[in-house]
Amino acid sequence: MRKLILLMTLFGFAFAQDYSGTFVQQDDPSTVITLELQQEGYTGTLLNRGTDEFGIEASVQEGYLSGFLLSHSRSYGDMFFLAETTPEGFNLAVAPLDEQGNPIETAVETYVFIRQQSSGTSAETATKPLSSPVDVQQNPLATVSFAGSYKGQTFDLVLAEQDGQYSGTLFLNGQSLRLEATVSATTLAGSFFADGQAFPFEARLEGNSLRFISEGESYLLSKQSDTSSPVSSTTTESPAVPGQGVQTLSYGQRYQAGTDLLSPWTGVSFSVPQGHTAFFEPEYGVFLMTSLDGSSLLALEAASNARAEDLGYYAVEALAETLSPDDPRFQLVTAPSQSGDLITAQFYVAGTSLSAAAKQGSAGNAAVVIAYGAQAEQLIQTVANSFQFSRPQNEVAQWQKKLVGIHLYATRASSDITSTPSTLGSQASQGDYQYDFCSDGSFKHSYSDVAYYSVMDSTQNEAGYYMTASYKSGSEGSYQGTWTLISMLMGNPLLILESTEGGIFLHYIEETTEGALIDGRHFEVSSSQLCD
Repeated sequence: MRKLILLMTLFGFAFAQDYSGTFVQQDDPSTVITLELQQEGYTGTLLNRGTDEFGIEASVQEGYLSGFLLSHSRSYGDMFFLAETTPEGFNLAVAPLDEQGNPIETAVETYVFIRQQSSGTSAETATKPLSSPVDVQQNPLATVSFAGSYKGQTFDLVLAEQDGQYSGTLFLNGQSLRLEATVSATTLAGSFFADGQAFPFEARLEGNSLRFISEGESYLLSKQSDTSSPVSSTTTESPAVPGQGVQTLSYGQRYQAGTDLLSPWTGVSFSVPQGHTAFFEPEYGVFLMTSLDGSSLLALEAASNARAEDLGYYAVEALAETLSPDDPRFQLVTAPSQSGDLITAQFYVAGTSLSAAAKQGSAGNAAVVIAYGAQAEQLIQTVANSFQFSRPQNEVAQWQKKLVGIHLYATRASSDITSTPSTLGSQASQGDYQYDFCSDGSFKHSYSDVAYYSVMDSTQNEAGYYMTASYKSGSEGSYQGTWTLISMLMGNPLLILESTEGGIFLHYIEETTEGALIDGRHFEVSSSQLCD
């Protein structure tokens, strides 16, 4: 189930979850799903190629429609499925059931279903809702004009009207994109053109502003006092500040193909490749870019100060833990090779081949992209070629100031007693963890994680229990070395401890109102007595 949910997360969308209606399979229109919303969930049928029929019982949980396909045919058994909405319909992942009724996750198949338009609605309108205007009664006396110059945080826009038709230019990330549109009632609808593709949009006036909607994203632009080009003026841009048309990465957002993104904490910017959507998956802590048909997956990581090759290994290890949490080991298939400023390598994780590409920035920052699936090598080249580097925002210095001269301390303790008619057993464990961070970049760390076990037996003497076994297990020790903090892609700090004995230890650290969290463990804070 975990793998199925992850699979849907990797290529899904976060659109309104309405699964009612009739849907046809994109590659085989003879396969049809009909769903109706009942009081306790969804019911319906799946007709496979007009012959094999399945009943459907499902409900929406955690954003997904999940349930069972109940076979009415001898050709197939019952199956488990997960679905998630897209602008046109939904993506469907299906898995057969084993003898215990659990999904066989190694046999998952995915399909794309398109909502069947109602009578009188064209397929163009059904699959591209933004290309059709809102159905509002036209007032023949209304004279709404969209002509003018508009400025927004993501892009700028200039519109001109001639004989009821609008044309203009959309200024995005240094590019000038042609735009054509018409007005119906109070809505401007049309397309802008980039890389040989047409992208539909709608726009409406809101006071002295323009609401621009395309591919499910909404942007608010302010009308300028004159119609001169909004990009004609020159400004001085600080390092790692979003340029025109560049969006700053944020949690909870999904980004469409062609979007230029910036991680100001690392000074790394990049573009979402065509045919993909991008988002940060908080459950697994990975920034993902997935193809709309589910055929490919990319993961991206960046750091404010790191060697590109080291960051590549770190990112592959993190992705391996996501794809195969029970066995996160990975194998290097093709040794890293460098061509120009690009380092590439191939890895093998849990039966999956991964392609990776990393680049080093001039400010000491680095970025890496990892891909598997269709055209993986071509995709990593495309994304890596879009990497741009600037000086990172200096939040790391603020974090380092807070850690200098600090002592972090955490403890834990637990105990348990078990008994049988003839024995009594006890277990006690305790942990002690301490860190000291000094201004010269040195650290000292000590730890103790010990468990004590004892077993007493009464079979030899009815008067009471006698100790027959006692032992201790666990680990304890200390080490010291140098410490540093770096920013990762989404702005989260990573603590790097390099021991004088040669080991390197990576820890996620987070400030809290009561102290700090290191890898999820709470630490109390006080002044260090070990630093000069």
